[in-house]
Amino acid sequence: MKSREAGGLDPAVTIFLLLTLFAEQAAAVVTCFLPLVSWWKCPSDVRIQPAAFGDKEPASSPSCLWASFRLNVCCMLCVLQSLGAVGKKKGEGSSKDKKSCKVSFPQQELRKRLTPQQYHVTQEKGTESPFTGEYTLYKEKGKYNCVVCATPLFTSKTKFDSGSGWPSFYDVLDSDAITLVDDFSHGMHRIEISCTNCGAHLGHVFDDGPCPTGKRTSSTSSQAVS
Repeated sequence: MKSREAGGLDPAVTIFLLLTLFAEQAAAVVTCFLPLVSWWKCPSDVRIQPAAFGDKEPASSPSCLWASFRLNVCCMLCVLQSLGAVGKKKGEGSSKDKKSCKVSFPQQELRKRLTPQQYHVTQEKGTESPFTGEYTLYKEKGKYNCVVCATPLFTSKTKFDSGSGWPSFYDVLDSDAITLVDDFSHGMHRIEISCTNCGAHLGHVFDDGPCPTGKRTSSTSSQAVS
């Protein structure tokens, strides 16, 4: 009778973990797939045969132990990642901490001063449907300022039509005016941008923009033109 590899997870537990994490951690599940295949193949393909040990319980081969170890580690990382213990540093995945900002505004004031859409974007990290933003197709010359604190962020000189449906810029007006933060929400890794002055969420930056920077900063209704 073949014994289960030392240190291996019970198949039912493994499947349960994968199914539980699938919706929110699709990338992590893919990471687990190859070790899982190796683990299932171990008993028939690379395991030392019982006959070599007489009546004693057979031991696991190094290949089986390694596959089982990889599976255990991957599954543990999936669970920890879903709980926020792995892959994130303090403050990642969210806008700049308001306490470290130069200026702050009472939420009650912002609710009165901003439109519901502007408040949702800047304070709740929301977004808007593509091609619906006020400045997506806007072509007038000027500066794009933070709608919360009026800090200049972008200029029309670096605005371009990315076809994404959101206002896009290949450079910022002042690099110190923008804070970059790792965002691991929705099971993916993106770079979030926020206003350094007030911490307002602005959008995300991607590496598929035009020359000379190669960057595409996609913003939303978080600006006003001056």
